Amino acid sequence: MMVSDPVSDLFTRIRNAAMRKNKILTVPSTPISRGVAQILFDYNVLDDLQESIELALQKNSPNTLYLSLAYGGGRARTPKLKNIQRLSRPGARKYCKSKRIPRATKGPSILILSTSSGIMTGLQAQKQNLGGEALGYFTC
Repeated sequence: MMVSDPVSDLFTRIRNAAMRKNKILTVPSTPISRGVAQILFDYNVLDDLQESIELALQKNSPNTLYLSLAYGGGRARTPKLKNIQRLSRPGARKYCKSKRIPRATKGPSILILSTSSGIMTGLQAQKQNLGGEALGYFTC
């Protein structure tokens, strides 16, 4: 299946898996998906992420990233990821200069930016004085 916007596809897969309370999620492995997954792992939204060659060869899918979503304790198993939204779209790109990176106004939202130094959070980009395309944000 041809995907016109891989970042929106990644965010939708993560959001749907969290709503269905799935433990393991498979996504196509690209540099952007690996960067976003690493940020989610750093903020404890993911328990584990692996790009296992053995698993991929067993399942006959070499370019697959396996994500393990994190859930809170108790019977309800509430996902640690509350919301994930796409900001920049293929038809309407949103860019942020380093001095104008928006701060979270409602709750602990983390902005995900695509910069010349790779995928990083808004805080990391401000520390490095970098701007870039605002891919989206997530709340945990």
